[in-house]
Amino acid sequence: GGSLALYAWRSETVSTTGSFKWFSRETALLLNNAILVTAAVAVFVGTLYPLVLDAFGLGKISVGRPYFDSMFALIGAPLLLLLGIGPYVRWKSDDPARVRKSLQVVFAISLALGLILPFVIDGALNIGAGLGLAAALWVGITTLQHYIKRVRSASKVPLAYTGMTLAHLGMAMFVAGVTMVMAYEQEKDLRMEPGSSYKMSGYEFKFLGTRKVQGPNYVADEGRIEVYHDGELIEELNPQKRVYNDQNNPMTEASIEISLMRDLYSALGEPLGGGAWSMRLYYKPMIRWIWLGCIFMTIGGVLAVSDRRYRRSRVAKRRVEIPVQVVTQS
Repeated sequence: GGSLALYAWRSETVSTTGSFKWFSRETALLLNNAILVTAAVAVFVGTLYPLVLDAFGLGKISVGRPYFDSMFALIGAPLLLLLGIGPYVRWKSDDPARVRKSLQVVFAISLALGLILPFVIDGALNIGAGLGLAAALWVGITTLQHYIKRVRSASKVPLAYTGMTLAHLGMAMFVAGVTMVMAYEQEKDLRMEPGSSYKMSGYEFKFLGTRKVQGPNYVADEGRIEVYHDGELIEELNPQKRVYNDQNNPMTEASIEISLMRDLYSALGEPLGGGAWSMRLYYKPMIRWIWLGCIFMTIGGVLAVSDRRYRRSRVAKRRVEIPVQVVTQS
């Protein structure tokens, strides 16, 4: 608030000799920042609005996943489009026709592959998943293409540019992971008895029964669930129902089988008699890509702010300011 008030007070004395056209990298950066601020406001409103209504006695509402899914679908679409276009636009001014010519083939390939992939994955058309995957491919392909061109044409690639590339690739991975999880995740609550099996997304879960397990400070019923894919045993899941020594309430310990392309979860519910148990099974495709995307974006941000060019500019500025301050004081 204070900084904005100071800027408003002294705005008439603030001037700049720089200028840029409506179609330029500066405009793309401004739009990018405006979209990110809008996303932050959407999260802020969705989180605090129910609390404010409750505090003033205006009723109780619940803001959950549907709100955030719809908001970020609307906000994310222009952001992802800009992430692909931005690096190709020149500073100060550029010709839209030149950029369109550079990217129209990539756009067509990304859209075609994105719409085809759901057929390959599930054998059915899924427009939402197709557009999400197309957006991820768009950002990933344009980022890699621009980075390869930069490496070939420049003797040295700035650290900040490498950071930007990693961050954009991280966003592509994040979008691909979120799209796949939202479109193809499966969850099933069911009753399973020893020898029974259940098929989900190409995987067969076979329940062998439970056994007693003694832990360091708990006792548990441990399930044995064999997981098969294409008739081949790939893993045995061992979810537990634990009772700790210092409390009587049972605690559920899920069992997870992880890979880069999918995670499989199982959790024991309650015993139903005769060796049967209630069971919850999960299939989450490409969920690891969400976390990998966040890691890439974090590393990219750290590399970008670590660029020596920015440190040199700050050092040079301090060297100029110090003599001025000395002369003023004397």
